[in-house]
Amino acid sequence: MKRAKGYAAGSDELERLVLQVARDRMMAHRNAEPIGDGNFPNRYAEIMANPQSQNEFMADIRKDARALLAARAFASTTLPTSMMVASPYQYYLDQYRELRKKDPINADDLFIEEFGNEFFSIVQRTTKTNNGVSPTIESYEEFQKYQPLIESYPQIGALVTGTAGSDVTQRFNEAVYRRQQSQTVSPGSPDKQRERVPLEDFIEGPDIKEGWLEYRQMIDVRNGELDSRFKLGGSKSLSAKANGDVREWYQFEMDRLKNEFPAWYRTFSVTDKLKDTNKLAALRAVAADETLSLRPEIEDLQGYFDDRQIVIDELKARHEAGGSKSLTASGNVDIAEWWEFTRMQYRDIEEFKDLFDRYLSRDEVDEVTWSS
Repeated sequence: MKRAKGYAAGSDELERLVLQVARDRMMAHRNAEPIGDGNFPNRYAEIMANPQSQNEFMADIRKDARALLAARAFASTTLPTSMMVASPYQYYLDQYRELRKKDPINADDLFIEEFGNEFFSIVQRTTKTNNGVSPTIESYEEFQKYQPLIESYPQIGALVTGTAGSDVTQRFNEAVYRRQQSQTVSPGSPDKQRERVPLEDFIEGPDIKEGWLEYRQMIDVRNGELDSRFKLGGSKSLSAKANGDVREWYQFEMDRLKNEFPAWYRTFSVTDKLKDTNKLAALRAVAADETLSLRPEIEDLQGYFDDRQIVIDELKARHEAGGSKSLTASGNVDIAEWWEFTRMQYRDIEEFKDLFDRYLSRDEVDEVTWSS
């Protein structure tokens, strides 16, 4: 009876089925040839590149999920046992589930390392954390220790609790997971600490995850080449005339990533200055904490902000002298190159690299963020 009501009016069970159907479809499409434009690597990327195709894809998923729920509802009234429909990828789901139990923080990386990038759809989560806190005892204890800070700045919860960039094994805890689903992000907030992922976000997730992975690997190659030239006495700046071949290669790779991971590129190319301002304010609050600042990556963060302030002060001085306060202005090329070089140096610090990639990879020192 419960399933029948769920089919008629919509239910949490239906939403779970929607995401289950979506995962199987994404896996199938990631291994299928494109049906129109052969420039796309697979049918999934082709769908992600077209909003109309994406909407049709989601409509088909919801239609099939409702049909499956209706079949289950009918079976529950006529059969002595529940009707179960196994995923064709059940073996991989079971393998991933075991990894999640043992090490939820590093499970995604471990799974993809073993089975390959084509399985990114398997590691797409059906729930999301709205404050970055992992469903583990260790992460939740850190959340309780820094609760006022994380409630004020939910976007840096993963950094504060050690989830971001952690290589420490933490076991999944069901009680923490359930508590996050019932507790709000902060007093008065309508958002729970953990919520089900909307279908649109769910189907775009594998594209975005793999896109970021490929982008960061590409940046490693680019920076490695520039660093080699610098050690031989050349410039480490991408904009230097002598590095025109690296710049051309970088643009070629960006065009490739744009085509292969369209959902990632939409995320990458859209900037939100208000969010950037709030994010930097959150990071400054972390850097100012006496206990957190004892961690080596937070100490590096303090140095990053010190160097960032040098750029801001110089841009202010030039503006007062009649010049431009924009980092991209032609009269400020020397500052822009110094900042580019300095940022590369910070990204080369191993313990700081994950923090940089997660929070600072697109910090352009825009004027609206100067007071952050």
